Amino acid sequence: MPVMARALALGLFTALVGLVANIVVQAAHLEEDIGLDWLFKLRGPRAVPEQVAVVAIDRDSSDALRLPYKPERWPRFHHAELVSKLAQLDARVIVFDMHFRESRDNGQDSRFADAIRDAGNVVLFEYLQMCLRPKDCDLEFLPTGGALIIRRVRPIPELMEAATAVAPFPLPKWPLRKYQSWLFVSSAGDAATLPVVALQLYANFHLPHLRDLLRAGIGEGGRLQNADDSAPEQNVVTQVQELRQQFQGNPALGPKVLEGLRKHSAGIDSNTRSMLSVLVELYSGPNSRFLDYYGPAGSITTYPYHRVLQTRSRERGEQAPVDVKGKVVFVGAAEDLRQEQGDSYPTPFSMDMSGVEFAATAFANLLEGRQVRPLGPLANALVMVLWGVLLGTLFLTLRAVYLVPLAGILAAGYMAGAYSAFARGGTWLPVVSPLFFQLPVALITGLLWQYRQTRHERERILDILKHYLPSEVVTELLTAPGDPLMRFKLVNSICLESDAEQYTRLSETLEPEALKIQLDRYFKVVFEPVIRHGGFISDVVGDAVLAIWENASSYRSVRAEACLAALDIVTAIDEFNRHNPEAQLPTRLGMHGGEVVLGNVGTGDHLEYRAVGDAVNTATRVEGLNKQLGTRLLASSELVQDLDELVTRELGSFRLKGKRKPLVIHELVGRAGQVDAAWLDRCSRFATALQYFREQHWQKAAQAFRTLLATYDNDGPSLYYLRLCESFIDCPPAPNWDAVINLTQK
Repeated sequence: MPVMARALALGLFTALVGLVANIVVQAAHLEEDIGLDWLFKLRGPRAVPEQVAVVAIDRDSSDALRLPYKPERWPRFHHAELVSKLAQLDARVIVFDMHFRESRDNGQDSRFADAIRDAGNVVLFEYLQMCLRPKDCDLEFLPTGGALIIRRVRPIPELMEAATAVAPFPLPKWPLRKYQSWLFVSSAGDAATLPVVALQLYANFHLPHLRDLLRAGIGEGGRLQNADDSAPEQNVVTQVQELRQQFQGNPALGPKVLEGLRKHSAGIDSNTRSMLSVLVELYSGPNSRFLDYYGPAGSITTYPYHRVLQTRSRERGEQAPVDVKGKVVFVGAAEDLRQEQGDSYPTPFSMDMSGVEFAATAFANLLEGRQVRPLGPLANALVMVLWGVLLGTLFLTLRAVYLVPLAGILAAGYMAGAYSAFARGGTWLPVVSPLFFQLPVALITGLLWQYRQTRHERERILDILKHYLPSEVVTELLTAPGDPLMRFKLVNSICLESDAEQYTRLSETLEPEALKIQLDRYFKVVFEPVIRHGGFISDVVGDAVLAIWENASSYRSVRAEACLAALDIVTAIDEFNRHNPEAQLPTRLGMHGGEVVLGNVGTGDHLEYRAVGDAVNTATRVEGLNKQLGTRLLASSELVQDLDELVTRELGSFRLKGKRKPLVIHELVGRAGQVDAAWLDRCSRFATALQYFREQHWQKAAQAFRTLLATYDNDGPSLYYLRLCESFIDCPPAPNWDAVINLTQK
């Protein structure tokens, strides 16, 4: 199976593991207890909106007021005094997260009710009692379908009538950590909770704008049932219910209203626009939201109960020590105090956040339009699939030695992306399934798979070595330390490819025995300069020879030796052909450098120790370019640069067939000091003509090449460029031409 196919298979398997793990993780709440917990801790605390505060019924207040350490026993005239004090300090809304379901004597309830009525902005808490049997809730029958019975236990009538609104705030004890907050309790008639009612009271000023947007969204004549612009604040619960019904009954209404707000917001200030968006998203959204905690317990501005009672009202512009002006104030038990429904829970930042702080946090989230947003099922599945495919692809295409460090890098990168999404907008990416399940599975499977493949390759090479290896390679393998059967080397080398022009004709005219003798003499002429200049013969196919120079020490010296060997081969071939006029083998040579692998190549019963790599293929293409340019010895510019001992002629930039990157090609003329003046003149004049060509002065270039051919009529490169100039005169290349000649032939 090809590597990419195996990688895709592992990727799909890892994706499946993630999808299954995600179901298990979600069912066990591990993503909340571990993943979301990590994200909160990585992000750390953040700023709390200024419009919310908490008045804490704590141990210090109990001691200061000389009251028992149980808030349900406190005299209610203290609560009355607290409400009056908060009203004097211009608190915008006062929310009690504590239950008043039992009456008190001595006029306490009346005094508390009067203070609530005078303030006109107090919301009281109602308790939701779950019943398993109808008689437990004083009901005569069980709801249809076996639904859970919820009994709403309200405050005593005297306080309830005085309050602006009454609302629940359920906080179940399971799961242990609280990440979600109920906004509407469907099992209690879709009752709005304390944070929602507090927000509606806080935003009542904006209700006329919302009604206008609703009318526009539901069409002409559309309006809220039983509500008008002059609705009193005492109807806030009714307002909330009607708004909820409007949006939930028409799912398309929310987007329409938001679009209308966007289009017709010219006369609405930014605060109003923001608040209207918050309200629309609240009433058109789900029953619950994930809380975006601000930090540990006490992060929200908190004042002890007794300190508020001791605070004087502002006089003559003085700043009161308790600043609640224009704020929504939540009053409730804090520290280790517990109420009937349980009122202290661990969070990612602390182990003892009170219920009143949960309520204040939920309200603050609503106020700023902020929440933790988990991915939907489809988006979650897409993350699992993409992450799995990425892991599978990388862990089966990279070498095993890189996999463990890569796993650490990938884990850190994924966590950084999840953190960034969470910190910026509250987007909650899954953490447990990708990092605790998919990553280990992909890593272990990838390592085992690569180990199996490596072992298979080792066995295959052992079998190949039994059939064939050159003697010098066998010697090296036997004497080298380590396992000799696994030895191969990646080297930066110079490749020289040669090809005899008339070999085919010669093979047709000579008998096989005579042809072998002639080839042996020819190869001796070619091999000798290579070996003398430090190279070795890597491959022989027919008349073609591949020679290799390894970069053992100085790369410049190796390049110089290889080029000198090539010049010596040209000289030796000329001498060979003069002595064999009846069996001449004119030879073309091409040179290029780069990384190659030297090792055993082959299968079955035949093996060859040879070089494999792009440098070999490129050298072959360079050799083939001789046919088109009418030259004998060509090399890429990387080989001949800064070799002062050589005379070369630059022939231009070519993109060889099958290659993406162009190469600057040089013709090797000879050794410095041994090249006659005519050749130097030819090189100089050719360089001038080539510059005209690159600057797209086709007429001038053509004339320069014609003049050069008039002197040196056998100059192949000049003839090649002359024909190219003539074709470009008739059909110029594109304006963005890069002076690179694209070759379509080998």
